[in-house]
Amino acid sequence: MANQIFQTSRQQEENNVNQRLNEFYLVTKDRVRIGYSYVGDGPPIVFCYGLSCSPLSFFYQIKYFSRNYRLVFWDYRAHNRSEFPQGADQADLIDKINLTRCANDLKQVLTELNIDRAMFVGHSMGV
Repeated sequence: MANQIFQTSRQQEENNVNQRLNEFYLVTKDRVRIGYSYVGDGPPIVFCYGLSCSPLSFFYQIKYFSRNYRLVFWDYRAHNRSEFPQGADQADLIDKINLTRCANDLKQVLTELNIDRAMFVGHSMGV
């Protein structure tokens, strides 16, 4: 019973955090739609999470740091809210989704948000 109450409470808190995230999209130079979000005001902290994760992977950090910082989250290509590159198949997947392209996508997100300096927090592939 206590575990069930904890899970319900955590779900409600996650919903509250999700509702506070401002969600946006941009289209990259090679026409891939990239999802990103932010919450809070202040100096920016950019969170780069691992594959199969989402901003809620940093649930407790969002609750704590969004009081004094602008937290930015972005989705890798073909992940979460971002599109899978059109025309990509197994043969050219490495060309369409690689760390160089991810870095360029992140640079475009930061430019869109007028961020030229930030702190970074990474987890798994986001490191």
